[in-house]
Amino acid sequence: MTRTSAHTRLGGSSSYLKKIMRKLVVGKIVHSIPGTNGGFTVSRLPSQISMYELVTAVEGEIQSYRPTGIIDNVFADIHSYVKDGNKIISQVFDEADEKWVAALKQHSVNELLLNLLHVSQVPKIDWNESISSPEDFRQQLLDNLKIV
Repeated sequence: MTRTSAHTRLGGSSSYLKKIMRKLVVGKIVHSIPGTNGGFTVSRLPSQISMYELVTAVEGEIQSYRPTGIIDNVFADIHSYVKDGNKIISQVFDEADEKWVAALKQHSVNELLLNLLHVSQVPKIDWNESISSPEDFRQQLLDNLKIV
């Protein structure tokens, strides 16, 4: 059996996957294990990792709107009327960001996986085992699932 690399399975480049994994390590979502037989392990139970932690580990702090000065430029001729344009727009996006953060904090990775897989318990999978095809991976996943 030949092993399919993680980046191939995910449909991305090896360098991109390494960057994402590094961000997850820095965000304390996963542990990196060095060495020939090294790899990555989840640092905490999926029920202890919020979707907010996952998003901010990969994307950074949530800030939908970053003032660039374009509002001032667009309305330069009538600046006295729109002097608070950036402030008004920032307030709207800040409010939206707060609601998004609150929603992400309410959901765990575990909850997402349970709902996604329609299972009662998140299966444990050894990604180091030889998996030669998507069908083999599917079978390994099914063998470890406890269907609801």
